[in-house]
Amino acid sequence: HKWNMVRKQKKNEHYQLLRHEAKKIDQEFQANKRLQKLRQSAEDAEKRDKAELRRQHYEDIRMEKRHKEARRQVELSKQFEETKKNCEFNEKLRTEQKKKTAEKN
Repeated sequence: HKWNMVRKQKKNEHYQLLRHEAKKIDQEFQANKRLQKLRQSAEDAEKRDKAELRRQHYEDIRMEKRHKEARRQVELSKQFEETKKNCEFNEKLRTEQKKKTAEKN
């Protein structure tokens, strides 16, 4: 009778130990899952940041190209106006020269 009680007690202690171990393992497993989620969200955030930086970089390049083109257009416009003025001036000179030549004759 006494041995049965001792055996039962030992079995209960053994079961308790197993339950305790199982609980510890479950807690570690849950902690690992949480850690994995944190790692994943950190990686995702890093990827988003890199993508945003890359997008911003290309946007900056596009803007710079647009500015260069706009400056080029302004320069071309100035040159065109300058050329137009020179042509008009030369045309006036030619007209005056023709008048003078006509007057001489």
